[in-house]
Amino acid sequence: RHFAMLPAGTRVAAALGRAAGVSRAETGAAAARCVHASAAASSQLASANASAKVGRFYREVTVAPSDCGSGYHVLLDKRKLKSPLKRELIIPSDALAYMVAQEWDSQTTHIEKQSMHLTALCNTAVDSDVTADRNQHASGLLKFLETDTVCFFEEIPEDLHEMQKEAWTPLVQWFADKHEVHLPTTVSLSNDVPAETLAAAKQRLLDHSDWGAVGYDYAIQTARSFVIGTALIDGHVCPYEAEALAAVETRFQTKRFGEVEWIHPLERADTIVRLAAAHTFTTLCEEGAQ
Repeated sequence: RHFAMLPAGTRVAAALGRAAGVSRAETGAAAARCVHASAAASSQLASANASAKVGRFYREVTVAPSDCGSGYHVLLDKRKLKSPLKRELIIPSDALAYMVAQEWDSQTTHIEKQSMHLTALCNTAVDSDVTADRNQHASGLLKFLETDTVCFFEEIPEDLHEMQKEAWTPLVQWFADKHEVHLPTTVSLSNDVPAETLAAAKQRLLDHSDWGAVGYDYAIQTARSFVIGTALIDGHVCPYEAEALAAVETRFQTKRFGEVEWIHPLERADTIVRLAAAHTFTTLCEEGAQ
């Protein structure tokens, strides 16, 4: 029911399918799993912050073209949705605008802001410095490549090394081939990433639209890896695979010592939903920019 109101259904379904890495027939089930996982994580996290909740203050959520003729507004009882800094949200994609509207329409008696990932990304695009200085922002993200998790292998224990090698080596090779660069791996505490590799990665970031760059940033920071974030945005891996790649060491530890059932599953679900939001947001922003 979370996507029933979307008139741009075909484009949204395609975007969600690419985000989840599944066929169109499986898209609904994959989206539902993300929604249910997010709801489970949100309900647990929100219980400690009940006093900070804001009650639902609107009845109807609609979408309308912006006054400037480009982009779309989300309207709460005909009032334009604004960012935390009181700036109007002019969303570049109609499909994204309807998905943001659905986040607001799906709220019940109280506003669960932590479950509204696409709205948060729109706010970031409008209020943050990500779009103010794209060159500086791109340079700052390169630190994730210089210290990328998938390039650092543990020598011991040996079974962890083999687990990392099996998961990360094909991904590193994919990134190198994709950008026609060399991306070294190491078992030491530092990695000497060639200047041409960093330059190619920076240009990759700059090639995105301003709003698309916000989603790309979110993917990298959520995965804590430039390579995994890039693979997700490109559709080389789905959110479930991206989370698994980012959590190889955690998986190794829980396999040996067990899983804390009220922590690890919630963290995993929250990460998957955030990664799915990053991919969907970036995909729809780039479509809207064309």
